[in-house]
Amino acid sequence: MTPRGLLARANHDVAPRAYTLPLPSAPSPSSTAMSDGDSRSSPLSLEGDSDYFPRLFLDPVHEYISVDPLTSAIIDTPQFQRLRYLAQLGTSYFVFPGASHNRFEHCLGVYHLAGKMVESLRDKQPSLGITDRDVQCVRLAGLCHDLGHGPFSHVFDNQFIPRVRPDIKWSHEEASVMMLDALVQENDIPIEKDWVNFIKDLILGEPQYTVSHDPPEKPYLFEIVANKKNSIDVDKFDYIARDTMNCGNRTSSEATRLIHSSRVINNEVVYGWKEWYTVHSLFNTRYSLHKRIYNHPVAKGIEYMVVDVLALADPILKISEKIYQPSKYLHLTDSILEEIERSELPELEQARAIIRRLRKRDLYKMVDQKVLPREYRALWKDDLTAERIAEVSKTLPGSEVGGGMTLCVDDVIVDFTGLHFGMKEKNPLDYVRFYEKRKPNEAHSARPDEASHLIPAEFEEVTIRCYTRNPQKFGLAQAAFRKVVETLPETPPSPPDTAIGDPQTPPSLASPRAKPHSHSPLGNGVPSGTKTRSLRRSSSGTLFSATQSNQFTTVPPGYQHHSPSPLVAPQASLKRARGGDESPTRRGSPPKRRR
Repeated sequence: MTPRGLLARANHDVAPRAYTLPLPSAPSPSSTAMSDGDSRSSPLSLEGDSDYFPRLFLDPVHEYISVDPLTSAIIDTPQFQRLRYLAQLGTSYFVFPGASHNRFEHCLGVYHLAGKMVESLRDKQPSLGITDRDVQCVRLAGLCHDLGHGPFSHVFDNQFIPRVRPDIKWSHEEASVMMLDALVQENDIPIEKDWVNFIKDLILGEPQYTVSHDPPEKPYLFEIVANKKNSIDVDKFDYIARDTMNCGNRTSSEATRLIHSSRVINNEVVYGWKEWYTVHSLFNTRYSLHKRIYNHPVAKGIEYMVVDVLALADPILKISEKIYQPSKYLHLTDSILEEIERSELPELEQARAIIRRLRKRDLYKMVDQKVLPREYRALWKDDLTAERIAEVSKTLPGSEVGGGMTLCVDDVIVDFTGLHFGMKEKNPLDYVRFYEKRKPNEAHSARPDEASHLIPAEFEEVTIRCYTRNPQKFGLAQAAFRKVVETLPETPPSPPDTAIGDPQTPPSLASPRAKPHSHSPLGNGVPSGTKTRSLRRSSSGTLFSATQSNQFTTVPPGYQHHSPSPLVAPQASLKRARGGDESPTRRGSPPKRRR
């Protein structure tokens, strides 16, 4: 009998309390891995039924993951199976071919690690009074924590919804709660409302549905799946291991070591003092993933293409209205692009045109980038806009415009992205407490003289990027972007270290904090007559100018970007932009005969 049939029989014949919810045990060496699709091996067991065989999933990260009958019944629902069609890394798959993994396997991994951590705490500290209910709810919170993700994961809730519904605040965690309710109700899952409320709060990371629960839920359990105190949780353990492996940059996973080291002291999950560097590496790896993969400039450009497609289709397909309708949200997955692509509605022609560009790799292009301290987001965001860049482009000299082109607002995108260690400008290690095994009931934060002095002085930066939807206006968009940047405040309210009039002149080495440089910190190639620039010091002591142009991205103002296809001569557009001849010979001269 299928799990659905067993669940129906359970609701009809026996009250839910008549079912035991056995916790999965580790598979024996002789266990045989069962097919993912074979659900007959995981019925809900009646009390006293000794014929219980765990269902196993072979996972590339954690090897065999064992699930109990209740978990198996939840997995075999449309709401959970939907996660197979949501890419874990959104548009990063268009850049990293190995990043084809989905939310489905990630949720299985978080379920597995959540169980390992809560059982480890129960085994090491019986006095905590962790019950079977606690263990099962923590596991199921790990399993269901991403039920509410939309198409292309964070692109949907971080970019699409704010763009088309700026009047609301919505997160995928809220949708996970909504989809969990629908999953339980529509599939007759025999689980008590009290459990469901606890699982919801574990997903949210704080008590909301259980604030009046008597006795109160154990506070440290909220730190296992979604830790709002210091962001160390099993969700992070799994996605770091899984994403690095699939993107070809596998790192050693320290999840097991941290789980074995964890204890509860004063209702808080703490770690062994010797694991300070392990925790530090965890946060550093998170930053590295965001820097190199999640916010890759090409993947970010594709994000804007996807958002444009969804925004153009929203008035016709009512995509944004489905976030509050679980029956319709159920079918909202990454396949929305194919749905639009297959459509023959004339109203969707603009959206289909962008998808065709995506298929042909005719992408939105990043024309410039700056990486600055976090305070520049608030300092510049209101003035560094697409409208301002388009307006300033009209004032550029004719020689800079190139080909008589004009820049309009829709040609330009300005992106401000904050990158940090998990807690924005804060050092997450300041919120992690450690213990020494000879004093297992005392926990403290680690001072630099107890851990390390080689830690960052700042923990958040802002990456400012300018994109163009029209690659033929690449050089024009860059020139206008830089012209606007030159007019922006050079420094935040704090006074600069020094100011120089000639950008070619190195700063004085007499300053006690200055470091020697073999060349100007402002780089070469700065036009004469550049305004006086105020310099400030980075956290490492290096002088920099916030408004100085990026020397690595500089192109001629008339530069036009073309397809990376080998059928296009790679230097042709650059020669045209410089006014050079496209042919290898001088104009008016016959080609030289080869010897």
